[in-house]
Amino acid sequence: MGDDTLLESLATLSKINGMSVLQHGARLAVIGELLVSVLTHLPAAMRADIVQSFRDRVEYLMSLSDDRSLPEQYHSAFLTEVNRYLNALR
Repeated sequence: MGDDTLLESLATLSKINGMSVLQHGARLAVIGELLVSVLTHLPAAMRADIVQSFRDRVEYLMSLSDDRSLPEQYHSAFLTEVNRYLNALR
């Protein structure tokens, strides 16, 4: 396999990966907006229970990453999403 073929294959892979990331992001955006819409229509008492359960689950997820070195971008995106839903539950 020549250098040109290898570079073409790498470029194709990069393009496919980029499109997959964009599609995944679009799906997550729609799911996120649906969740925010649902959460804002729940009764206040139910929201309070959900907040506590959500916080407990987030703590558990954060504990799973204690032993792993994840990039700052992961932690930043994670906490941004957590705060987004906590704000929707107010």
